[in-house]
Amino acid sequence: MKLTGCKVFCNLFFQIWRIMIKVFFIIIACIGYQASAQFTYIPDSNFEQALINRGIDSDGIVNGQVLTSDIETITYLEVVEEFISDFTGIQDFAALEMLDCGGNMLTNLDLSENLMLNYLDVRYNIFLTSLNVINNVQLTYLDCSQNNLTALDLSGNLNLEVLLCGNPDDDVLQQNFLNDLDLSNNYNLRVLDVSFNSVLQNINLSNCPQLENLYAIYCDLNSIDVSQNPQLKKLVLGIDYGFNTVSNNLESVDVSNNPLLERLAVNYCNIQHLNVKNGNNPVLTQLNARNNPALYCIQVDDETAANNGEPPYSQWYIDTQTDFSENCELQIPEFLAESVKLYPNPVKDILNFEYPINTEIKNISIYDISGRLLLKNDTNFKQLNISQLALGTFILVMETSKGRVVSKFIKG
Repeated sequence: MKLTGCKVFCNLFFQIWRIMIKVFFIIIACIGYQASAQFTYIPDSNFEQALINRGIDSDGIVNGQVLTSDIETITYLEVVEEFISDFTGIQDFAALEMLDCGGNMLTNLDLSENLMLNYLDVRYNIFLTSLNVINNVQLTYLDCSQNNLTALDLSGNLNLEVLLCGNPDDDVLQQNFLNDLDLSNNYNLRVLDVSFNSVLQNINLSNCPQLENLYAIYCDLNSIDVSQNPQLKKLVLGIDYGFNTVSNNLESVDVSNNPLLERLAVNYCNIQHLNVKNGNNPVLTQLNARNNPALYCIQVDDETAANNGEPPYSQWYIDTQTDFSENCELQIPEFLAESVKLYPNPVKDILNFEYPINTEIKNISIYDISGRLLLKNDTNFKQLNISQLALGTFILVMETSKGRVVSKFIKG
């Protein structure tokens, strides 16, 4: 009996030993796997949860990391409105071609290691102040509208075709604040929307020969050069959203080198000179040049048809004081403009006029910068009491026997 009991005990001990050996090797294997497996750090729990929800994070646990092998072959990622504030980990999405991460809470986004990226939608990240796409040579589509960007370097995006960095949804409460936009390296650009960049003063389009559509309403442009954009079809610089304020402050717009132009909107742009004599006016079926009180002449291909309201000019919207001519320069009496003076400028209450003795003055009108007539005087041409006007910038139009004189003055 004693021998039999010993035998049973030995067998039991041996079985336990075998189990322990197996467990030991399993532990060693797990440790080895952990040591050999590569993980990507994902500190934002909302980002990791979004990956889990999409079946990308294979362990299914929010633990601040994801297997690199889970993400390195992903070509498309859509994580919209997931309250993500930190995109750390995106750098290991090595094969990523399309990324849609709009409507999150990002403050900066660095995609410089995602070299395969060709489509990026990062709109409406209202806290986003920094976007790095300098190394994304394959990028063809970029929507970074409705963010909080103050600078945007696109010099490395040689294949960019569509750039939306304005506010296409017309939400004026959220916009970018780009002051300068250099697109001289974006030869393939076709569509550009920079609308509602309220401080945007300069756009370099000198090397964008493929550009077809340009939207730049409610910016701060004082000039725009589209002479190097022969494919341009739509140029929208002004539009009426009911604000009755200047969309841009452009003294002149010249589209004489844009023979394919189909739509031109320069209303509320405060322009004085508009040249649309491009040799192909029949294509330009949509033109809006309203609310430009100092615009008296538009240079066109056929002044007779234009002034008679014949197509396509019948669908052109202009102010009542605006006429058409094939050479507007002949209608601008520069000698008269130089000899007529108004002072002081800025002025407080009384605006004085000085002009040659032999000049017959017919009337003097004052408009605000949105084109609304405020005052009209046809009796006293030596001075005008403007004490009832609010502070700001105004346009004075003097009708004379030799032509019109248009001047700006400030009431301060």
